[in-house]
Amino acid sequence: MPSLKEIAKLANTSVTTVSLVINNRDGAARISPATRKQVLDAARGLGYTPNIAARRLRAGGGTPLPLTIGILLPFDDRLTITIRAVGTIRQALDDWARAERQAAPDLLIETYDGGRLADVRSLADNTRYNGVILFNTLPADDDFLALSGPLPVPVVVVQRTIPDHSWVNVDHFAMGGEVAAHVLGLGRPEIGIVGTDVPGAAQDTRLAGFLAELRARTGVELPPHRLARGAFSETGGYEATRQLLSATRAAGELPPSTLFVTADRIAIGALHALKENGMRIPDDVAVVSYDNDPFGAFADPPLTTVDASVPLSAARAVKLLLDLIRDGHAGPLTALLEARLLIRASCGTNRSAPAPLPQGTEVPR
Repeated sequence: MPSLKEIAKLANTSVTTVSLVINNRDGAARISPATRKQVLDAARGLGYTPNIAARRLRAGGGTPLPLTIGILLPFDDRLTITIRAVGTIRQALDDWARAERQAAPDLLIETYDGGRLADVRSLADNTRYNGVILFNTLPADDDFLALSGPLPVPVVVVQRTIPDHSWVNVDHFAMGGEVAAHVLGLGRPEIGIVGTDVPGAAQDTRLAGFLAELRARTGVELPPHRLARGAFSETGGYEATRQLLSATRAAGELPPSTLFVTADRIAIGALHALKENGMRIPDDVAVVSYDNDPFGAFADPPLTTVDASVPLSAARAVKLLLDLIRDGHAGPLTALLEARLLIRASCGTNRSAPAPLPQGTEVPR
């Protein structure tokens, strides 16, 4: 590994400046962003990787300190889904610590502006975390990861598939297609979709799978006015559903007799809008959603939904990340988990849901 002196020479600056930047203390010393970038570029060019474990060991006076695991996610309405996974991640880390007789890792949550993952210093510097789990990345973030190649800090991306990076995912495209097949099997031809205006691989892929299956089975494209988008919230689902109903009336068409909602949280608002417009569920309109949020089973009526294995994905992400840390950042490691359609009363069918899968089931690869 190159020395600080070699980095300083390449960056045309002092060893002290290099040390401050490498140890993430340049802010207090008022080192300019340009100089900071110059140092980091030189360090990367020479193949320098900070040894966080050793640094934390020294900070503890010779006593090993716990690992520090970061959860990085954009600050937007999807936080409510990710928070469900934090308890799972905490439990998985504690179970690992007991099994390995290690100190329980510290768990830190860091938010960032969606689409600006490239600006997150903790990823570029490798000075804060021993490993990172990424949730809810936007397309610009995925592009950054795809172009960056392996990062200095071990990373696992959840519910995304990013080349050259470790990930845990389900086949959202296939599940979107399964939802479409189920909807068409209900024998209700007037289809509507309510989605979110927040771009993201999981949402976009499940919608693409639904539309592709619809085309394959019917030979027609869904008219644009039968797809409404809103904020990723109950209010967003309510307003988008009202927009959808208004658009179908304006087109002189029957309202949707089946409605696919791309996330349970917005489905709650959709249910309210449908009832407000005098539509009975499932008598007048069948509703199928996605995510298997816990509250969906207690909606009125209970939501038919896709279990996208979010808690299991979080637990598997912890396992992959700890394996990466143990093996010195070898990888990438991947896991494709099974998703399933849970049939409930909102779609008006009594067909039984599939039997629960054993914990840890993966799709053969």
